[in-house]
Amino acid sequence: MKKFFNLALEYDFDIYVYSFPWPKKQLDLDPELPKIIEYYNNLIIKEANDNEKVFFIKYDNFWEQEYFVDPLRLNQKGAEKLTDILLKSKK
Repeated sequence: MKKFFNLALEYDFDIYVYSFPWPKKQLDLDPELPKIIEYYNNLIIKEANDNEKVFFIKYDNFWEQEYFVDPLRLNQKGAEKLTDILLKSKK
């Protein structure tokens, strides 16, 4: 991952990093999920090491069920919401 981030600097391209959104009901199945997400996010942040070409998109990781087909796939409404978040985060 560090090499990928360094290539972004070398070739001048931006990388946008975001946590995959999860349905809120997933918390009932795995209450440790927020800690797991935070752990991996922190690893990525550490690897990015303040790289000026890496941008972290922040938003609530847990969305209402109406945005999902199942726990791992957004429906059209969810995809549009995520796209809107990503577009608004661009510099």
